[in-house]
Amino acid sequence: MQKIKWLATDHVDVGPYAIPIAPGLEAGFHQGSGCRRNRPLVRSLKVRLYPLVKLRQDLLVDGFIESEIGLLIRRYVKPDTVFLEVGCGDMSLKRFLPKDVAYNAVDL
Repeated sequence: MQKIKWLATDHVDVGPYAIPIAPGLEAGFHQGSGCRRNRPLVRSLKVRLYPLVKLRQDLLVDGFIESEIGLLIRRYVKPDTVFLEVGCGDMSLKRFLPKDVAYNAVDL
């Protein structure tokens, strides 16, 4: 990966602050988002292998933790609860909630 080299010779006034900028910064560096698409073969393998990887995770790693958290959820959640799951992944904790609970999920 190539480093971005720039010299701050100009500034933009934002309220009482002078924010240094490089010349031509507003044009951007055209680097893209940093995300790249998988090749078709890799994508196909991921689609086919995901169920096996998920099964392994459920049985050996996350399954125990999720079941313990699920017991706590079932014990303490009330019908008027609004449930927020941060870092939800595949939203697997949702299955432990009663149907009338408002479920919100956030993941990056």
